[in-house]
Amino acid sequence: MPFPSGGCQTCKLRRIKCDETQPVCGKCKKSQRVCYGMRNGPWCSVIHIENTYASGGAKRPRGPRSTRTAEPPGKLALLQLPAIDLKTRAVTYFRHYHLETISGCHDVSKTVYNDVLPIWTSRQDSPLLNLSGSCIALAVFSQTQRHPPAALEALLKYQKLLQTTQKTLLTLSKESIELYLIASFCMGRYEGVIYRPNSFNSPTFTRFSHHAGAMSILKIWKEQYSHLHPATDVIRHSRQGLIRSALLGHCDLPTWMVDGIIFGEQGLDLAYTRIVIRIIKVRRKIVGLLHNKERSLGPSDSFASVTDELAVETDLIHTSLQEYSDLFPEDWKQSQYPLPDPHPWPMRDFYTPTVQSYSSPAQAAVWCSYYATNILVNSTKLKILELCEPCKDTDSQRLRVVSNISVMAESLASSVPFTLERVKITRHSEEQSKEPSITLNIGEDIRPCLAMLLVWPLTLAANVSGVDAAQQKWFRSELARLGRIVGYGIIECAETDQWPVNHLNFDRERGMSNC
Repeated sequence: MPFPSGGCQTCKLRRIKCDETQPVCGKCKKSQRVCYGMRNGPWCSVIHIENTYASGGAKRPRGPRSTRTAEPPGKLALLQLPAIDLKTRAVTYFRHYHLETISGCHDVSKTVYNDVLPIWTSRQDSPLLNLSGSCIALAVFSQTQRHPPAALEALLKYQKLLQTTQKTLLTLSKESIELYLIASFCMGRYEGVIYRPNSFNSPTFTRFSHHAGAMSILKIWKEQYSHLHPATDVIRHSRQGLIRSALLGHCDLPTWMVDGIIFGEQGLDLAYTRIVIRIIKVRRKIVGLLHNKERSLGPSDSFASVTDELAVETDLIHTSLQEYSDLFPEDWKQSQYPLPDPHPWPMRDFYTPTVQSYSSPAQAAVWCSYYATNILVNSTKLKILELCEPCKDTDSQRLRVVSNISVMAESLASSVPFTLERVKITRHSEEQSKEPSITLNIGEDIRPCLAMLLVWPLTLAANVSGVDAAQQKWFRSELARLGRIVGYGIIECAETDQWPVNHLNFDRERGMSNC
């Protein structure tokens, strides 16, 4: 069979017809192979490197051909290309599969990851950026493809990146702020990728050192350059990431970080971040109360006064969160459908036989963050009620809070299948049927970009108190699985007691250091 006359080089290697979509052909994307583009593309030099007989490098032996074994699930053709150096393999894989963006993705679901590719592409001459990109690419490649040599090379890149930033940080300028923020993000993400519980080589997460470095860089931008140079996506997403870290670590936020308008936030994103900052303040005060209560500091009437104030503030935050969701556009509204196939529930990616559908995974991710944040607020109120003096009113409030948590947790769980594209919903015309047809799509691999949409919501829901134990176990199982998909070691261990972010329920507040 002759090679197809047109198409990408990967399809030519496999003797299949290419649909010639640019820059990544549909056949390669669907099969999760790395597409090397057309003959005149930058990867034309790798034609036939998978097959020395086809390339003319060796004569084909006589006799019957050996049967080619099927590729294991999740393995990419890229791994069968030994002629390409390891760094190139890792970077190509990482760019194609882990820097893919979701159409219409909102800031609430974004990280600095979403900003890396265009800057990396436009500033290929930056040693700092190339070190940052290759470091995280090799680390993720080693995790997702179980490739130990890539882990070693990632460590060497990380060490060099750390040395480079330490030596050159004093030369920070307005032109290089984005590069140093990306470097800080990649170093912090690298430590999260390689994390293993009880491993001698795993980093500790008590101080978030790289987050502190990013905060210092943001402060320089805020104090020296913000009046002349507006915030970029990297600056805005760096701040949002630091706010999440403060929430997970029960840390205070400096005053200069509080105003999101200065950092380019607006609309729904601004409203959501303001709510999270208010939650951080309340939870930080709770940590202080628990510390004082343990040491029997302060009069009891003062303690009661503070808990009452926190209870009122938490109710106001809950109201603000509801008003935030009321601002969602009309076409963001969800629909609920029962699944037709009988399965034992819960199962992987499906907690109940009911799913919630949205216009797109991007919109579903915003709703998931809303559900998870609502759970967090109600869980915080539950903790405050535990600190209050028992009375009839606190009992009724506790029942209402537990009910709210249950409703929100159910909504989050039933939104997971759609967000991960595990269900296919086909809406028919009025002449055919009013009810859409729904099929499970559990055979396809989950794209890392979809998995990333749920990491933050599930991190919240899997941590806090008040969620049903069986449902929280399912949340943790889902989160650990998504961690394996995105190659994030610290998330992979979400099912274990060694998960270092496992203290949103205040169980570990005594052992935490001040931030």
